[in-house]
Amino acid sequence: MRKIQRRCKILKCYLNKFYELINKLEKFESIDEFLKSEQKYSKGVYFFFDPAEKINNGYNRIIRVGSHGLSGKSNSTLKGRLRQHKGFLNGGGNRRVSVFRRHVGNAIIKKENFDEKEVQDEVLEKMISDYVNRLPLAVLLFEDYADKRRIFEKNSIRILSNCSENFNKDWLGSFSIDEKISKSGLWNIQHVNINNEKYNNETKVEINNFLNELEILTKM
Repeated sequence: MRKIQRRCKILKCYLNKFYELINKLEKFESIDEFLKSEQKYSKGVYFFFDPAEKINNGYNRIIRVGSHGLSGKSNSTLKGRLRQHKGFLNGGGNRRVSVFRRHVGNAIIKKENFDEKEVQDEVLEKMISDYVNRLPLAVLLFEDYADKRRIFEKNSIRILSNCSENFNKDWLGSFSIDEKISKSGLWNIQHVNINNEKYNNETKVEINNFLNELEILTKM
C-alpha cells in the first residue's frame, strides 16, 4: 500500500511540475493567432488545451501534444503542421493529412451516430474545424533539433497519459474509437500509456532530466 501511495505521489509531482512549466510558455487563443504571429524559430512542439476541462491545480487540461518532421531531415514547420490541423479558410479541411483531424472526425461520427458512408465530407470537416479552432495552445520553439523535439513530445505524452486525471464524460475524445484516446484523455496514440507504466530508477532519471531541461527552456 505504501509503495502505491509513494508512486502516486511521484506521478502527481511530475504532473504538477509539468503543468507549471508548460503554462510559462507563450500561449495563443487559437491556431489562427499563432499563425499570424512572428516567431524566432520555425520548429517546435505544440500543446492544445481544452478550456472546458480543468485539472486540480486550475489549469486548462492539455488534450494533445504534437510536433512535426521527426524522421530525418525535413523542411516541415510547426506553422505548416498546425495549418493542416486548422483546415481551410472556408471552414473545411482534410482529415486524411492530419491525424489529429482524423481522430476528432472519428469521435464526432460515433458521438453523433453518423453513418460514415453517408455523412458528407464537407459537413464532417466543418465540424472538425469548428472543434479544433476553438482550442487554445502553447508552443515550445526550437532552432532545429528533431531528436530533442522527439524526446519532448514523447515524455510530455508519457507524463500526461500515465498521470491522467478524471475528465468530463462528455469530452469529445471519450467517444473515440481508439482506447488510448478515450482512456488517456489525450488526442494521442503514440507514446500513450494507459497501463500504469512502472517508474523504475532509470525512468525517473529520464523524466527528471526532461523536466529540468524543460524548466531551463521556459526561462529563456
